[in-house]
Amino acid sequence: MKLFNRLRALFRKDGLDQELSDEMAFHLDKQIELNVAAGMSAEEARFAALRKFGGVEQVKEECRDAWGVRFIDTLLQDVRFGLRMMAKKLGFTAAAVITLALGIGMNTAMFSVIDGVLLRPLPYPEPERIVQVAIVSKGQGNWTSFSAKQFDFWNAHSEPFQQLAAMTSVGFNLVGGIRPERVRALRVSTGYFPVFGVQPALGREFSSDEDRLGGANVAILSRGLWVRDFGSDPRVLGRVVVLDGVPFAIIGVMPSGFESTYPVDLWTTIGQVASTIGSGGNYEVIGRLKPGVSRQQTNADRKSVV
Repeated sequence: MKLFNRLRALFRKDGLDQELSDEMAFHLDKQIELNVAAGMSAEEARFAALRKFGGVEQVKEECRDAWGVRFIDTLLQDVRFGLRMMAKKLGFTAAAVITLALGIGMNTAMFSVIDGVLLRPLPYPEPERIVQVAIVSKGQGNWTSFSAKQFDFWNAHSEPFQQLAAMTSVGFNLVGGIRPERVRALRVSTGYFPVFGVQPALGREFSSDEDRLGGANVAILSRGLWVRDFGSDPRVLGRVVVLDGVPFAIIGVMPSGFESTYPVDLWTTIGQVASTIGSGGNYEVIGRLKPGVSRQQTNADRKSVV
């Protein structure tokens, strides 16, 4: 019932105000009549009635408060005032709206990244066993980039790891799809896909013979690139594309969502270029821990090796 009365007061405000005024006038006239009957003059009777009521407008405001919708009136008045001020200062309004939009957009984008990378679990089997190798030196920061020789060293001392892999990002001009396109890629070692525990949806992984100096030029497509530039054609396996002027044979297509952690379009091997890109700190190293091995155990073991 109270909710009904509030809704009635909200949507019939003008009508209720008129009813309230009429009722106040009725009671005021009755009090004036009583005062006149008591021997007062008409003017004295009116002033005495007004004093008894304590102010007609004040009584009206108390009645409106009892309806429970005054805060809505106040809010609407504030909104109307704000809109009038914004209309008078269009330059300031435009700057404020743009700043607010940019702030909301940046916060939304930041939350999306944090949600996808930090809050949600990685979409791979036993993601807690996937780690990135880093050298941490107290007071000197940490390093997550290694040379080819350093990766070979870690690979030779990989007792806590079921699999280790190296990777480095690169861009290619791709020709051979629906249209020429600049694509994002990763050069990776043969252990890369086993680290994540994911197999290609079509075709196969890289072989050790392909991941070496003089090995065949082969590539694996992301599902997004396969759909976008190759029309989801299952006969894409064995097809040759040109990356920066060099022919590469397509040997696989990864399942949907695999590229969500490292947003790339395709993968190729790292071994053919190890002598050129591996002399500096260009490799990132990731690994999958053996079952039952904790990260703390791995850290202690790595310290003894280093």
